[in-house]
Amino acid sequence: MAYLVYKAHRIELDDSISIGRDKNCELYIPESTVSRNHAIIKKIANRFYIIDSGSSNGTFKDGKRVHSPVLLDNKSIIQCGNAQMVFYDVVISDEDEDDATMISFSSNFVVNSIVLVADIKGYTSFSESIEIQKVSKMMSHWFRDIEKCIEDNNGYVDSFIGDCVYARWDMNNDTDLIINILKTVNKMNNITKEISSSITDNKYVLNICAALNNGEVIVGAETNNTGLGDTVNTAFRLEAKTRELNTDVIISKDIYDIIGIDRPILKASIKGKIKEVEICALTYSDINKL
Repeated sequence: MAYLVYKAHRIELDDSISIGRDKNCELYIPESTVSRNHAIIKKIANRFYIIDSGSSNGTFKDGKRVHSPVLLDNKSIIQCGNAQMVFYDVVISDEDEDDATMISFSSNFVVNSIVLVADIKGYTSFSESIEIQKVSKMMSHWFRDIEKCIEDNNGYVDSFIGDCVYARWDMNNDTDLIINILKTVNKMNNITKEISSSITDNKYVLNICAALNNGEVIVGAETNNTGLGDTVNTAFRLEAKTRELNTDVIISKDIYDIIGIDRPILKASIKGKIKEVEICALTYSDINKL
């Protein structure tokens, strides 16, 4: 159950809610420091994000200004202008609704997953170079289209983290599946290029960097059933390695062995690993050849 508390009023959240000084907004705040269409709280992959709608005075989450869609945590403090509200995502006890923070944890279980981590290359400098309204508009489109692309290709978006998406395929892997996921990454890159060029009138054409890893993932350790474990951590580390190697996509040795692509194996040091790991660096041209 997710809701906002504003001036002692509780507002239940469904898929999205608009916040602003316009009376058509679902959370109407008649204060001069609040823009007519100030912000949106949107549910994506069972998580709630705060998105600034190009407000004059800014939107803040826990004291930090929101420049792109930001994940909301339980008890996050949201500030729009001078208006403050608190976001809750908990199971409420009937006995004590005011103070209850009883979270219903599911039992942990282990699944074999193919983990994808991808984020937008050069996003920080991009977001600092153009108007915040365009950044917000682009990221809103990106969240929606990337999630649809992954789900259309039998994947599941575990979470968005800033300009990064973490997705899983919890199914038996084989060559066809891995190649389909690599093609999905290629589609995601094309989506990113199209959205960024359209929003900025071809001034910026952004790409994504990505990493694929395969292995056991712990599911159910959190209320949102996000996947955790070394397989996931390694995928995030490999994605970060794409900048250092100046490549588009990095796949782990396990993924490499499944598809048997004719590309060299490299050894790389990554944070948190004592020994070097074996990886394969791919370009989008390599993926197109598949």
